[in-house]
Amino acid sequence: MSAINETVCVTGGSGFIGSWLVRLLLDRGYTVHATVQNLQDDAETKHLEALEGAPARLRLFQLNLLDPASIVAALRGATGVFHLASPCIVDRVHDPEAQLLEPAVKGTLNVLRAAHDGGVRRVVVTSSTSAIMPSPGWPTDVIWYPVSKTMAEKQAWDFAKENGLDLVVVNPGAVMGPIIPPSINASMLILLRLLQGCTEHYEDIYMGSVHVKDVALAHILLYENPSASGRHLCVESIIHFSDFASKVAELYPDYNVSKFPKDTQPGLLRAQYPSKKLINLGMQFVPIEQIIKDSVESLKSKEAKISVTAAIHSLLLLASFSAGHNMSAINETVCVTGGSGFIGSWLVRLLLDRGYTVHATVQNLQDDAETKHLEALEGAPARLRLFQLNLLDPASIVAVLRGATGVFHLASPCIVDRVHDPEAQLLEPAVKGTLNVLRAAHDGGVRRVVVTSSISAIMPSPGWPTDVVKDENCWTDLEYCRENGIWYPASKTMAEKQAWDFAKENGLDLVVVNPGTVMGPIIPPSINASMLMLLRLLQGCTEHYEDFYMGSVHVKDVALAHILLYENPSASGRHLCVESIIHFSDFASKVAELYPEYNVPKFPKDTQPGLLRAQYPSKKLINLGMQFVPIEQIIKDSVESLKSKGHIS
Repeated sequence: MSAINETVCVTGGSGFIGSWLVRLLLDRGYTVHATVQNLQDDAETKHLEALEGAPARLRLFQLNLLDPASIVAALRGATGVFHLASPCIVDRVHDPEAQLLEPAVKGTLNVLRAAHDGGVRRVVVTSSTSAIMPSPGWPTDVIWYPVSKTMAEKQAWDFAKENGLDLVVVNPGAVMGPIIPPSINASMLILLRLLQGCTEHYEDIYMGSVHVKDVALAHILLYENPSASGRHLCVESIIHFSDFASKVAELYPDYNVSKFPKDTQPGLLRAQYPSKKLINLGMQFVPIEQIIKDSVESLKSKEAKISVTAAIHSLLLLASFSAGHNMSAINETVCVTGGSGFIGSWLVRLLLDRGYTVHATVQNLQDDAETKHLEALEGAPARLRLFQLNLLDPASIVAVLRGATGVFHLASPCIVDRVHDPEAQLLEPAVKGTLNVLRAAHDGGVRRVVVTSSISAIMPSPGWPTDVVKDENCWTDLEYCRENGIWYPASKTMAEKQAWDFAKENGLDLVVVNPGTVMGPIIPPSINASMLMLLRLLQGCTEHYEDFYMGSVHVKDVALAHILLYENPSASGRHLCVESIIHFSDFASKVAELYPEYNVPKFPKDTQPGLLRAQYPSKKLINLGMQFVPIEQIIKDSVESLKSKGHIS
């Protein structure tokens, strides 16, 4: 619109509203400091870095609302602050103080204090209609989100008055519209649930909807207009949730939208044009029909698959994990063996995000390379406990499982190169170790065990028909492995078969994940065998892993699959977990296409003789709601992570 030679800070810049605000500020000419929770998480950064103007005028900062130093760093040089970062959990929580109140209230005061001390000209705080309603009789011991927003805003006004800080506040309704981030926010999740037949009418939360772009514009309008002061209701109209649901049903009759009583918000007086202060400043709100259309079409374009009931569970997981906070709180303790590894670290991270208390095992508690990256995870200080585990020592296993209702067994040696002592290096820890874990789980009354097997328990399988796609019915040929000295697939196959035998004999509830070649962002300081394959390929290695490769899968998808199988009672048996079945030559070609600057060798067309290529082979997981990251993104996330970790330049 015009060039603005000014730097502003947006906390919570990777979120639904935050992404739109960053986009419009960049369009307006501002230089923007945007904060995220984790700079290493592509789900928080990539969509911001892709915005027009970002390379020149966007800088990302990692922010912890309870760490004043991180706030000061993000605000340095900024003349204005838009404070959006605050947990949004509209479902029940098990620890309101830690999950909502402290980050909302103390976090807001920390931001305002840093703004005041840094000489910031004006602060725009994103509050909510949840600081305006529900009614006086609302039960504060049930729904804590409105409490957090109300307390945070009141404390903000007190601080501003006492310290002479120029503060204005936006109070948006249920924010909906086109989605920029890879995840969906709580308001869009409300719409998604409605389209899927949910009968919850959000009596104490809903007061009307507003387009996300209007909310972002309102922030800028209030920042740039010196006459703006006080609170600013930001909603298209005040309506009941029943009115909203009726309009959705009218516009999208093909979805299973529930019918509601006429008045779902008792005592709430309906009103057109209620946001008079913003309208008087020039705001023109997008009408409700367009809000709904933009929102539903965005859900479709994001492949939310809103017509598939099975996707509800997966979408709830994805929304909460990607946003960095819990959509629902889990008051449950689970154990993750091999928690310091590549997959294990991601699984621990997502379990903590989901609200679980986690017992994670490492080989050596004195080794910082095994512990520090886990202790740094969000939620770790309160809900993560580390244990030293020896798979061949049953006593150490019993200790870590104590109090756990579920077990994720990942710990197993992974060596795809030749070994000189296969029994000691692979077979005994894999097979005997797995049985030791299952026995301890059975004796400890664990509800369900999820075992991480591998496609290496599916291939090499030279006797499988070449005209049939390999699936969960296929098993690795142990005799072929022994004859050719291929011991890693032998260890995974023997361990999984023994696990199934034990579960059947002892009535243990067991499900198994069989991931492909696991790649993606690296949390630990070391790299796993699969990422080493990619690293070698980028360095010109011509090994094509004939007996190991069947396709790739994103590490976050593997972690999500574990949780999906644990939480879904209908899940049973083995679960192939791979984006698609392809040959290593296909993978190498795609790497070479995406990164032509590296010395990636060319391979024959078919590097895995007898392996039939297939899209969407992981049907059992897809039917449970899984949506796999495509191969191009797997490669990009992996290569960029190798770069960020200094393994390649």
